[in-house]
Amino acid sequence: MDNQETWQRASLSTFELNKEGPYLDQELSVSNTQRSYEEKLKNGYEDGLKQGQQALNEYKQTFDSVFSSLDNALKEVDQNVIEAITQLAVSISKQIIRRELQINSEQVVSVVKEAIKLLPLDKGRLIIHLNPGDLNVVQKVFNQDDIVHSYSLVEDPSVQRGGCKLATDDSIIDATIDSQVAQISAKILGSQRTTDRSDE
Repeated sequence: MDNQETWQRASLSTFELNKEGPYLDQELSVSNTQRSYEEKLKNGYEDGLKQGQQALNEYKQTFDSVFSSLDNALKEVDQNVIEAITQLAVSISKQIIRRELQINSEQVVSVVKEAIKLLPLDKGRLIIHLNPGDLNVVQKVFNQDDIVHSYSLVEDPSVQRGGCKLATDDSIIDATIDSQVAQISAKILGSQRTTDRSDE
């Protein structure tokens, strides 16, 4: 083999190596670029997912706060409506009771008898406060029935018709129409509030 042939082979081998060299570098460069792109894409996706999740959590907290405020406002409106309806029912009841007492004035006797039953057995001297319009009716019944041995009837214009106030040395019973209706109203509203609390 002569020198020229050796040189051509060496030159050809170098050329072939050099010929593949740039392609290998390009392939490595493309491969590195692809890997870098995929890593950045993955990192961007993860960052975007984290930011989206954080924004979603913030929106959820905002909506939870708004819904909680609305729920509280609705409960307050419900309670106000219940109280308004109860007050309306109480007002209507008072009017019906007053009308009934005008028609049947002897109802006051039943009220007085029921109030007396609430007193202790050894009540002592009993003072019965009545509206002047009811005094004669009660006096007639008490004189005939001998319901109470030791009592005094007192005219009291502050007591509405159909009601009474009883007083002994130890006890006072307010059996006026207003106090009876107020007790019923308090029971209705009290039971409604208890029901509302148990629903929460």
